[in-house]
Amino acid sequence: MLYQAEGTPVKIFSVPDHLTRIGLYAVDPIPQIPFGINQARALEMTNVTEHNQVDAFGIDESDLLSLSAYLKKETGRWNQTST
Repeated sequence: MLYQAEGTPVKIFSVPDHLTRIGLYAVDPIPQIPFGINQARALEMTNVTEHNQVDAFGIDESDLLSLSAYLKKETGRWNQTST
């Protein structure tokens, strides 16, 4: 989304899970690569709540921006101040 907000084309392709695991096991011992098999295991868990808890922060759901809208807003602000 960040590249799209900046107007840069993006190509995303899918890698099968078994190939991903093989690659992560291969690079796991290399300390310069921050993504290893432990992070891949963590991604297998559900990290989405069953109930939106935004009210715990004292704001309304309508006050929130989507990631896409936020990036467009921030990119626009950056472009205005950098010229």
